[in-house]
Amino acid sequence: MEFDENGDIYVVEDRGYPLNIKGKVGRIKLLRDTNGDGVPDDAKIFASHLVMPTGVMRWKRGILVTDAPDVLYLEDTN
Repeated sequence: MEFDENGDIYVVEDRGYPLNIKGKVGRIKLLRDTNGDGVPDDAKIFASHLVMPTGVMRWKRGILVTDAPDVLYLEDTN
């Protein structure tokens, strides 16, 4: 997981491990604290259909995701 400058949290989920489910079942969730109490209370899917995501890092206006054999740059443009 990775925190950004706003306190939002990007979380890598590999929903196929350890069951060896084939296909694109990995995703990145974005968790936000909308009421300022320090506890995330809003969760949205930031990216889905990833093969096997293993890491996330905040970079520029988006995130870098390691999704073997690729390294992806993902940015929310809307």
